[in-house]
Amino acid sequence: MDNQSIWGRIVQEKYLKHKHFMDIECLCGDSGLWKAIVKTRSLLSEGLCRKIGDGKRTSIWIDPWVPQLTKCPTPMLDATHGVPWVSQFIDENFRWKVDMVREWFDREDAKEILNIPLPHEDTQDGEWRLLSTYYGNALLLKPYGLTLGWELEWTELMLGNGNNERNGIVHGRDRSNVKELILNLNRRISEHRLVAIGDVVEVCVWTPSLVSWLCYNCDVAMSEDGSVIATLVRDENGSIFTGKAENKLVTDPKIAEAHAVCLAADLSVERKMGKVIFQSDNLRVVNAFSAEFEGAADFNLVNLRRRFLSICSALNEWKIVHVPRMGNFMAHNIAKWACTTGVVGNTHLASLDRNVLNDYVEWRKHAG
Repeated sequence: MDNQSIWGRIVQEKYLKHKHFMDIECLCGDSGLWKAIVKTRSLLSEGLCRKIGDGKRTSIWIDPWVPQLTKCPTPMLDATHGVPWVSQFIDENFRWKVDMVREWFDREDAKEILNIPLPHEDTQDGEWRLLSTYYGNALLLKPYGLTLGWELEWTELMLGNGNNERNGIVHGRDRSNVKELILNLNRRISEHRLVAIGDVVEVCVWTPSLVSWLCYNCDVAMSEDGSVIATLVRDENGSIFTGKAENKLVTDPKIAEAHAVCLAADLSVERKMGKVIFQSDNLRVVNAFSAEFEGAADFNLVNLRRRFLSICSALNEWKIVHVPRMGNFMAHNIAKWACTTGVVGNTHLASLDRNVLNDYVEWRKHAG
């Protein structure tokens, strides 16, 4: 629940009273509108997934907590081992205990668990995510990042469709086809997302940064068992200042791209840079990290967004913009070269294949 919004404050004070939406019961004096909203829980429950914070409130045996089709993967070990909570798979530095995850879950489930970004500080498990698509008796909701924070925009969309349907039935009209209602709702949500995307500044090709600003291009190279994230730093003249690459046990490209931007932010603070422009060719990451409100960000990127903003608070000024892949090959090439050679850490330019440092052509080993 977003307690900063008007809707959130009203619902929290009048109905939720600091309980979770999925746990409350309707009272006789509740409004008809609220009772109707509460009834949607049975429709939503099939597609819900817990957002992981410290993992102390989430059971690996009962709760849906992995944002994939399985949602509640079956552990390979049994309950007699005394490991009921997700928190037991998270170390004191808020990182997954990789070996333990792989011991308890099969290969594919372990990959999906390790893709879940953890918060960079102690945070309780909280919001629920509504998975992108599911059928049956449930609603089909496709907005990326929609959560049970009951954001006002989503509520207005849902109630608008619901009220139209209710009024039609009251006045003798036949019930609408459920699938048509779902498709209409999805179209409305898609329109809202397009408007949001239109607010993001886009750079058509790589261009030098402003005077006294440094530009951090970010990208990734994916492998079967993980990824390499990389950032490349240039000044206003286009001269390469530095670069860095790191291995990540992340197989989701979007999550890896977000980690790459966080790597760039960490490097900018480490080098005590004042004014920084971050460039990524992943529009979802740019949207999430530049969103004015957290509720507008992709659910899977919220923890990484918090980390990014926390890091950037140490900078004098910063911006994040989208750049198409065609203007971002140099960062991608460094990630791909590091993935191929196994060389990560600070980039030593003299050791690179000369074709790596090209913004417009993808590097290929032994090409040419």
